[in-house]
Order: sequence, then structure tokens, then C-alpha cells
Amino acid sequence: MTLRGPTPDVRARCPLARTALGACALGLALLAGCAAQTDVRTPATPQARAYTARAPRFDAAQPDQRLVPCARVQRAWWRLYRNPGLDAVVARALRGNLDLAAAGARLAQARALVAAADGALAPRLELQAGAGRQRYGAEFFGNSAPQPPFTYYALGLDASWDPDLAGGARAALRGRQALAEAQRQRVAAAALEVSAESVELSIDAAALRAQRARLRAVLRADTQRLQLLRRARALGAVGGAAPLAAQARLAADAAQLPALEQRLDATRHALAVLLGEPPDAARLPRMAFDTLHLPRALPLVLPSRLVASRPDILLARAELHAAAAQLGVAVADLYPHIVLSASFVPQSTQLGTLFAAGSNGWSLLGGLLAPVFDGGALHARARAARAAVRAAAAHYQATVLRAFGQVADALRALQHDAEVLAARQRARDVAHAELALMRERLRAGDVGRLQLLRVQREAERADIGWLRARAARERDTAQLFLALGGNPAGA
Repeated sequence: MTLRGPTPDVRARCPLARTALGACALGLALLAGCAAQTDVRTPATPQARAYTARAPRFDAAQPDQRLVPCARVQRAWWRLYRNPGLDAVVARALRGNLDLAAAGARLAQARALVAAADGALAPRLELQAGAGRQRYGAEFFGNSAPQPPFTYYALGLDASWDPDLAGGARAALRGRQALAEAQRQRVAAAALEVSAESVELSIDAAALRAQRARLRAVLRADTQRLQLLRRARALGAVGGAAPLAAQARLAADAAQLPALEQRLDATRHALAVLLGEPPDAARLPRMAFDTLHLPRALPLVLPSRLVASRPDILLARAELHAAAAQLGVAVADLYPHIVLSASFVPQSTQLGTLFAAGSNGWSLLGGLLAPVFDGGALHARARAARAAVRAAAAHYQATVLRAFGQVADALRALQHDAEVLAARQRARDVAHAELALMRERLRAGDVGRLQLLRVQREAERADIGWLRARAARERDTAQLFLALGGNPAGA
């Protein structure tokens, strides 16, 4: 409803009533402003001093990596792999990824909505202008004589202001600010995921190409061994089972090549899409696996620091603040809502006298809208908003715990990767030592070509196992940077 001020003569006769009405309205509004305060504190997080019950120790198995306690992950962490080609791939991904571009556009949208919500708190001023010709009939004048048509002109200003004494508009602004912060953290999380995924895909592609080269060497050794056995069979030097066994081994090894090629193709296609380019036209670098250097110093961010730096945790915290702001809006809707408006519009039937002293029209209005009965809808919305705050708080705490768990998983994975890689390295060293010895014995005439090919095949297989273990360790290193919330922008 709208309450208009009394006529001049009533105001003159009832100053006490006018004062009491104003005092009551102001008192209700101030009471509503106090009641609408709904500040929500960020829930406490686990006071963890470490991510795992036992400190990870992988430096004994592979001393080329060590953990270094630090406050945050360094800028452009992928440069620790010391590969310019990898740096270029990550830069292309951050520049061309379409999901990241969409997240950036949504951030611009969220910031524009913040500006709109902020502008809604300011008074509103509008220009009013009109001109027309009009004639009133009997519906307006009744039995009185009708007036002739007339032309009118009007030009003036309308002003309105919502003082937001209940705090609903300010709560809506805080909500928009929290949503903009949440979207900013989504952009940071997306950039982190894009950088980590581009690193992992580049490692996979390089490792798969190296494995393919080793597998082809195995197939060449298998083929040569089969040819030698067939010749020996023709000469009667070996039985028929030996060539058949060699042929079966060649077929089994050859069956691994198509699957390897498929994994390589899928990896390259995924990398092209990540870069924002079509798979058939993307020009991807062909990095050699041995040019990717394992990062030596791995950052270990303290759990308390992780809570203040990891994007998904900051996102959950911003969503909690947005839910609290929506609760403020719902609570403010329970109280009276006041709007003040004024207009100054000169009007005249002659354009030349539009701004004459007697042509001014004006109004001062105060409107109050208070809920009386709504079937409990407003209170139900407030209860729903409180439940949303509790849900957002639980989600925040769960996000923190998941982050701790991911860091713990990454640390343990690196520890086990180091153990596997150390074992693969020992097997590889033994295989190549045996191959070197076999070549010396071949030159001395102690063994034949068949024995050399068998040992050479085992050495190539040991190389493939070592490549897989090394690639797993390099991927899990990138996963650790991802879990620790490394920021591509270095913000």
C-alpha cells in the first residue's frame, strides 16, 4: 500500500500525528535493519599439521626429488620440467582453451551484476517528457459542459530512493560480490586444471612415442629371431617347436602396437581439444621424452596455507558467503519496505509558458509495504535460506577434507612411484649389463645371434617398463602441483 501525506490543512492541524507517524515508520525500519544482520562465520577447518600419518620418504629410493616446505606453489610451476616445448603448450592451452574462455566471460558477467546491484542502492533520477492533444468526455466531467480539446506539454524529473533500512538490497549486493568471487575462483581452478592436464597429456604423448619406438625394436628383434630359427629349422638344427614359439611371441608383441597407437592418438586428440583446436588441424609439438626433466624440489604447502590458497576451497567459502547473503535478503523481506519518491514536472498547454512560475507540478511521496499475511511463505523462504547456509558450510568443510585427501594421495603416489621406478631402474640396468656382456661374448664367438636377440628383446622390454614408471612419476608430480592449488597466473 502507499501512504500519501495529508492535505496542507490537515498537516497544519495535526503536527503530533504527523510526527508520531514518522517516528513509528523510522523505528520499524531501524528495527528491521538490525534484525536483518545475518553475518555467517567461515566454519573451522581441521587443525592438521601434516597430510599423512607418516611423512612420505621417497628421496631414499630416488634422490632426484625432495619435498621442500613452503608457503605456496611457485608461479608457472610447469617450468620446473625444464622443457621449452612444454612451456609453449601450457601457454597455448591457457590462451586458447574454450572452457577457460567461457569461465572468464562468466566472471565478467558476475562483475557486471555486482555493479548493477551496487547501482540499485543509489537514488534513481529519470527525465520525464511528454506532449499530446486530448479531450475529456462525459466519463470525466459528468453532467458538466465538456471542455474543448487542448494540447499539453510536460518536461521534468522523477526521483526515487529506497533507503534499504531493512538491509535487503545491501545483502543482495554482498551476495553478488560473493558470487563474483566464486566465479573468480572457478576461473583460477579452471586455469589450474588446464595447465595440469596439458602437462599430463604432453608427458603421456612423449612417453607413448618412446614406448612405441621400444616396442618396434622388440618387434624387429622378434622378427630377426624368427627368421634365424626358420633357417635353423630348414637345416635341421632345431625342432619345429622353436619357430612356432618365436612366431607366437612375435604375434603377442605385435598385438600391443595397435593399442599403443590408439592411446597415442587419443592423447593427441585430447591435447588438441584442450588447446581449443580441432584434432585434425592442430599442430602439436613432438617432444622427446628424455627432454622432460623431473622437477627436483617439490613444494609442500602447509594445510593451514592450503585452505587459504586452493581455488576450490576459496570457491566453497565464497559460495557460503553468497548463501549467507541470500539469508539476509530473505530475512529483510520479513520487515517493512519503504520507498521515497519525488517529482518536479512543469506542465502547460502552451510551449512558451512551460517553465513559467505557475506551471510547475510536483509531488513528494513516501510508500511503505509491510507483509501482513502470506500463508507463511516468507518465513518458509527464510528457513530454506538458513538450511542453504548450513549446506554451504558442510560443503566447505567437505571440500577442505577432500583437498587434504588429494594432497595425501599425491604424496603417497609419488612415494610408491619412486619405489617402482627404482625397481624398474635396477631391472633396466641388469638387462643392459647382460646385453653388453652378450655382445662381447658374440664378438668372442662364445654365443650365437639367437642368444643376443633374446637378451636384446628383454632389454627393450625393460626400457618400456622403465618408461612407464618414469611417466607415472612425472604425471603424479603434476598431480601434486594440482592438489596443492598451484596458480598459473601466480596471483
